[in-house]
Amino acid sequence: QLRKPELLQVLTDIMDNVNCYGGVLAALVATLLSDVMNSDPQIVHDVHSSGLAKSFFDMILGKDIESRTSLGETVETWSEPLIEPSAELIMAIPNVISALS
Repeated sequence: QLRKPELLQVLTDIMDNVNCYGGVLAALVATLLSDVMNSDPQIVHDVHSSGLAKSFFDMILGKDIESRTSLGETVETWSEPLIEPSAELIMAIPNVISALS
């Protein structure tokens, strides 16, 4: 059950620490997420409200997002993505993004 807070916390921890767990485990988590969300669309709300979706997007975009104002315009600075060099993970990313929308 993906709605259990313990499982959501473990999956969030894996997404937040991909560099520790590795790309293969992150790919398995991404595949699990896309499969569950595609089979039960009501779970998408739980994924967003638990912060798991944010952790997934932080993994792709990088964590250190800084926003500052320069000459009256907002400038955003992004860090390097946390994606491990794993073909399985890279192939799973579009499926998760599609399931989250």
